[in-house]
Amino acid sequence: MFKTKLDEIINDWPQQSRNWSVHKRNNAVSYAILQAAEAAIPYGRRVDPKPFWNTELENKAKECDNARTKAHISPEDAAHFAMKRREFDQSCTEEKRKAWHSFVEEIDSKTNPSKVWNVISGLDGRKSKSKPGVELREEADSNRVAVTDNQKAKLFIDTYIKASKFQNEPKGREKKMKEKEVVHKMRDATKGCKSCGGEKSGMCSPITMAELKSALYKVKTGKAAGPDRITN
Repeated sequence: MFKTKLDEIINDWPQQSRNWSVHKRNNAVSYAILQAAEAAIPYGRRVDPKPFWNTELENKAKECDNARTKAHISPEDAAHFAMKRREFDQSCTEEKRKAWHSFVEEIDSKTNPSKVWNVISGLDGRKSKSKPGVELREEADSNRVAVTDNQKAKLFIDTYIKASKFQNEPKGREKKMKEKEVVHKMRDATKGCKSCGGEKSGMCSPITMAELKSALYKVKTGKAAGPDRITN
């Protein structure tokens, strides 16, 4: 049924769809898959279905979504969306109350507590806390232990900094001394040039702005940053 519904939606596309861009086609296919799944897959078979959800709420959610797409057109449309949103929220609250009362009437002392928790989390959107993962240590005999994801991330950063050969960019007086050293090396290299005899002509002439722009346009984007920490 899903494949049949998906084929029907795609076959209804206009003739102009052949000229659509790749991005537009991707969005159209994604939307078609969602529509076909909504029509073909029963709600109870979906992952983590909400225990209070029903056809009435589904229709009101669609009305609310349609009103939201037009809310920017005029103040009247914005007010209409606000009204549909309030109606949807009120209906959700009422259906949650009905679902909870119906569930409470069916449970007894033998009911598994995890089942009760699953219903509560489905009604108010709670998420169970993830169990802590395997602990990590900086070294085998180290007292620093990382258990949470945040602690592991910090431990990785500190370990990487210690192992990395990258030197931090110098600052202040140290930076000026480094720059002078580079300038002096460039001067020494041009003085003893055999091609121009120190006249800085031809290939030894200073780089012009046009040459710089031409070189930059030829550089591929998305490359890693160099020592100057500037990416292409």
